[in-house]
Amino acid sequence: MLLLDRATVFLGLINVFGGLIFGYQMGIIASAQLYLTAQFRLSDLETGILTSSILLGAIIGSVAGGVIADKIGRKKAAAVVGIVSAIGTIGTGFMPEFYSVCIFRVFLGIGVGLSSVVCPLYVSEVAPDSMRGILATLFQLFITLGVLISYIVGFVITKTEMAENWKWKVEFFIGSIPAIGLLLVALFFVAESPVWVTKYSKGGVVYTEVDTPDLEGEDRTLLRHHGKKGWAALFSPALFHELSLGIVLAFALALTGINAVMFYAPIIFASAGFKDVLTMTILLGLWNFLTTVLAVFLVDRLGRKPLISTGLAILTFGDILLGIAFHFLEGSAQGWVAFVSLFIFVGGFAVGPGATFWVLLAEVFPGHVRDQANSFVNVLQWGLNLILATVFKVMLAKLGPAATFWGFAAIGLIALVFVLLRYSETKG
Repeated sequence: MLLLDRATVFLGLINVFGGLIFGYQMGIIASAQLYLTAQFRLSDLETGILTSSILLGAIIGSVAGGVIADKIGRKKAAAVVGIVSAIGTIGTGFMPEFYSVCIFRVFLGIGVGLSSVVCPLYVSEVAPDSMRGILATLFQLFITLGVLISYIVGFVITKTEMAENWKWKVEFFIGSIPAIGLLLVALFFVAESPVWVTKYSKGGVVYTEVDTPDLEGEDRTLLRHHGKKGWAALFSPALFHELSLGIVLAFALALTGINAVMFYAPIIFASAGFKDVLTMTILLGLWNFLTTVLAVFLVDRLGRKPLISTGLAILTFGDILLGIAFHFLEGSAQGWVAFVSLFIFVGGFAVGPGATFWVLLAEVFPGHVRDQANSFVNVLQWGLNLILATVFKVMLAKLGPAATFWGFAAIGLIALVFVLLRYSETKG
């Protein structure tokens, strides 16, 4: 029992460190861009390129993640995530000019994209059915903790007296800590996924269910699968329902506005009239983390469908309120309604698509296409995030905040209707 507990702890650490890599690197740009914009005198478009460069790398990492995990195994792939992320974050801090920073942010994004595929995939295959939901949501929980830590780091560094051109460098250097942690855990403290061992056993041996008593449920089904495999199976009519759900989830994750809010939270708070924007951003990050903690405890109790549908309804309401605040109100009324609306939106996202996305990717798709499905859906959501992060600041300037957030609300409403009508509970 002690060995099982120890193994489960280290398994959970894969998602802990993977989530921290993801969250910290996505969140730290909110404060780093303030120094980088001043130092390199960036335009709105250049700020968008700086912010979104990590997302371009994430697309590449998402494509590569499934291939790497399939070819060398989940354990070694997790180690690759740690290596690439460490090189990317340290290299970014050493770069002397704008475009070289962007290039290393792309490299760092490859690590983030790899983590979004490899870590949840590995944990979902090794975790017992009774703990799969909790262990899978650890990834999202520690994404939010990584974002919160990045906000706190940014706030603390603003209070130091170090040179301005060193502040953003130190912010990036700190991001190497979870990358090194993931590398160590993957190399020394976890075993290979039995599902991958079954698919690629040495000498072409095909394990039977008797040979692999530790495999559960869907993993046993994998052993008996004799139809199409890989990409052909993923895009076959038999998996149309599962694939369509994955596509809708990708749109809900990217285009309801969460990463735009997290990237540009200080700018949004400034637009609403707040002065101490970094403190407000920290409070928003803390709320994001706490509501995700709540989701972790609810995902295996209430099920996936109640959480994602409730969350989508709440975040859509928050987006609508944000649009109302920026279109119809002004002064302190606009500021406080926008503040409350942001918290409603982030809370809804955290308990809905934020918490359930990684669980559903593990449960909706059968094992023989899970590598490809994880890559495809992650590439889609990263691609959508790349487009949004690049143009969001321009959208605020050209369309205005109200139209922007109402557009996010429309995507949320469409996703909510689809989930209510087409998604069947996958808990258990």
